[in-house]
Amino acid sequence: MIRFYNGSVLTLQQDQMNITHQEVWVDGNRIVCLGANPGAKADREIDLNGDLLMPAFKNAHTHSAMTFGRSFSDDLPLQSWLYDKIFPLEAKLTAEDIYHLSRLAFLEYLESGISACFDMYYFPEAMAKAAMDAGFRTVMCGAVNNFKESPALLEEYYNTYNNDHPLVSYQLGSTQSIPPTAPLWRPLRRWQRSTRRRFICTPVRRRARCRTALAATA
Repeated sequence: MIRFYNGSVLTLQQDQMNITHQEVWVDGNRIVCLGANPGAKADREIDLNGDLLMPAFKNAHTHSAMTFGRSFSDDLPLQSWLYDKIFPLEAKLTAEDIYHLSRLAFLEYLESGISACFDMYYFPEAMAKAAMDAGFRTVMCGAVNNFKESPALLEEYYNTYNNDHPLVSYQLGSTQSIPPTAPLWRPLRRWQRSTRRRFICTPVRRRARCRTALAATA
């Protein structure tokens, strides 16, 4: 077990934030005690030196592997930046590229106090491996749109990555580039009805016409 001591602790209970001065004991991936833990023996002790220990942040919308495009032609309008600069580079990316670029992003997240993200990008097998190797919780969301992937692949990803590793999961989704009336929605809706699963929908301009529920992550 790990014992954190000599610091303040921020707790979140019923929409209230409270700061107390207590110890925190962690066993594996669980907080097992808040306060003194008589008789317990710590394998490691961390002196907080008066710092604040608090719940980690969650990043709810990421394209982690796009670390390659940071500060690249960012003075352009969005459409020019995407179609003239980013998409041509993305077409050259390999699964190995995605692994290393995602791993870099996950390390940066952890350094910033972020312990989990919703990630939407390509090569989910590479993203999953990067997350497992970094010890970072990742909820991958379907990159299904009208120019890449398919409903069949989405179902395969869903079945694979929800049974792969405790740190990795997969939620169904689509992107704003698909109008809710597009034919691609039909197999998605059939799959949803047959499995009684929810999928994430992120249309921007036509949000009111999307009736799917937003999936949540712990």
